[in-house]
Formats: sequence, structure tokens, C-alpha cells
Amino acid sequence: MLSDIFPYLTRLSLIFQRKHIDLSLLDSVLTSTVIAVRQLKTTDGQHMQSLRAAVEEENITIPSGGEDSFRNKIYNKYIDNICTNLEERFPNIAVVSSFSVFDLSGIDAEYIYNGSHRAQLEELSSHYEMDAGQVLSEWDLIKIPMMTTYEV
Repeated sequence: MLSDIFPYLTRLSLIFQRKHIDLSLLDSVLTSTVIAVRQLKTTDGQHMQSLRAAVEEENITIPSGGEDSFRNKIYNKYIDNICTNLEERFPNIAVVSSFSVFDLSGIDAEYIYNGSHRAQLEELSSHYEMDAGQVLSEWDLIKIPMMTTYEV
């Protein structure tokens, strides 16, 4: 059971252990991790399949309804708790990801000029209860010096 879940949690954990974190990836990585773990409720992972094969190979008898009982009372609840814990641990992940607007490494000038950053700035404005129009105006003042400094 854990062997099927750990690879997903390990990948998520390694994102946070990097020297330089790409904030723009956090929301999508967390979401994909939760989705992948939830899928284990309906699609057996490699280790759960191996367990089923080993039970059949060794002629181990499971009581009638035993597998369904295990899935409903333990396995599915465990998966639900992991997903809930992940979502509760990162309640403001969209806000954190929005800070990537200030990371100009790997961003071209067209990104700055075409307004792609607008959604991120509006997310931050909303979270910090600031006037979005004023934030966007200030962004227009600061983006050129930022681009020049970081040679975008």
C-alpha cells in the first residue's frame, strides 16, 4: 500500500528540497500528486497488483468480502487522508505560485509585455487585499528596471 504511494510523495518532496524552487510549478505538481494518489483507489498500483498475484500464487484464502472490506475500511480511507493532508498543508499554493511573477529567469520579454503575468498579480492583489489596478500600474513601472537588471 505505502510502496505505491511513496513515489508520488517523494517526487513532491524533492520539489521542495531543491536549491532553487520554480514557484510556478508548485500548484500543478501538488494537484497532479493528489490526482495520482487518488487514482490508486480505482487503479491498483504496481505493488498492490504484486500482492494480489502473490496471494493467488501462494493459494492464500481471503474471506469472502475481505478484499472489499480492506479497501473500504483501510485503503481508501488512508488515500483520502493523504490527499486531504496534502491539500490542507498547502492551502495557499496558488498564492505561493503567483510569486513566480517576480522570477524573471527563463522568461522572455514577450511574457512581460503581453500581460501573461496579469493573473498572478491579480491573485496576489486579491490575497493581500490590495487594489489590483494599482498593483498592475506599479508593475508597469518596475518591470522595465527588473528586465534590465536580470537581462531578460
